[in-house]
Amino acid sequence: MIKYYIPEILLSQLRNIPNLINSLNEEFISNEKNEKIILTIDGFYKIIDNKIEKFKYISNNSRVIENFYKDFSLIGEDIYEKKINYITHIPYENETIEIKTIKYKTVEKSTNFMVFELIDNRIKDFYFLSEKKLDEDNIFFQNDISLFLNSLNV
Repeated sequence: MIKYYIPEILLSQLRNIPNLINSLNEEFISNEKNEKIILTIDGFYKIIDNKIEKFKYISNNSRVIENFYKDFSLIGEDIYEKKINYITHIPYENETIEIKTIKYKTVEKSTNFMVFELIDNRIKDFYFLSEKKLDEDNIFFQNDISLFLNSLNV
């Protein structure tokens, strides 16, 4: 999937998180996931099926469309997590964080999502996910993004 950011929307603009989440839960289909991640100097780790796995982010390319919707630009980045290998120990200098990821979609079969990542009930990342690339002219993607943005009142 491709991650899309709107640089004009600052995380500080998304306020009153509990009310925002409740409102979005009523309007869209949501899916919530909690995940513990171990951050270290040399990457991040996850414990999956009682095994420690090391990951890193891979970014292939990015593209910007100005004035995508109203005065908002859209930055698309083909980025994904790549599993490096299983390990037997975690570096001494580490910090464990718990990330709550909430994904919203407009209809059940949609492949377009609005995503919030929260740490300690504060939004740490906000983006859209889609299987569609920016150069693909897809009216469903454009409609979903505009519907999501209108629901945020930004």
